[in-house]
Amino acid sequence: MILEDTVSEENRILQTVIDNLRKPQFATISEDIVVDYIFEYSKKLLSYAMTKHGSKEMAYAINLNTLDFIGAEFGTSKSVNIASLVDRIDDSECIFIVLHNHPSDGPFSARDLNTFFITPNMAVLMVIGNKGSIYTIEKTERELIDDNYMEIKKALIAYRQKEVPFDETVKELEKYGIIYRSL
Repeated sequence: MILEDTVSEENRILQTVIDNLRKPQFATISEDIVVDYIFEYSKKLLSYAMTKHGSKEMAYAINLNTLDFIGAEFGTSKSVNIASLVDRIDDSECIFIVLHNHPSDGPFSARDLNTFFITPNMAVLMVIGNKGSIYTIEKTERELIDDNYMEIKKALIAYRQKEVPFDETVKELEKYGIIYRSL
């Protein structure tokens, strides 16, 4: 038996979502040209997912120093493994943003947060919901993360095991120089 991997009709991306997508806001990115670039790539990601990927998850990586597009990764209706994107950015001295969509329109998964923390030069992770919600998480102080790695891992494990809800997990992570936003 083959399981069909499709996004339900109510969770499919609509052109009106793309047309009305709000511009993301960042604490660590203040240059309008960079924010506009990320915004345009957010729309491109949703458009491509809608027209060519069945509204399933996909991810883009962008170099924040040069604004070079690093690549894309294609996932399923439930997840996208951004490991190949991380491999391309991991050895670089530049900082990066990874953006991806969630058919559920929900915030970061435990896997998203873990990847964000273990990738030193991923400065920003952004989720764009298929219905237009936007979630960002940004690193502000790498030393705080490095110095508190075990505490962060404990918080992420508790979230992954559903012992602690997302909101409480984010509050805990904010102690370590993380800024979370939702639009």
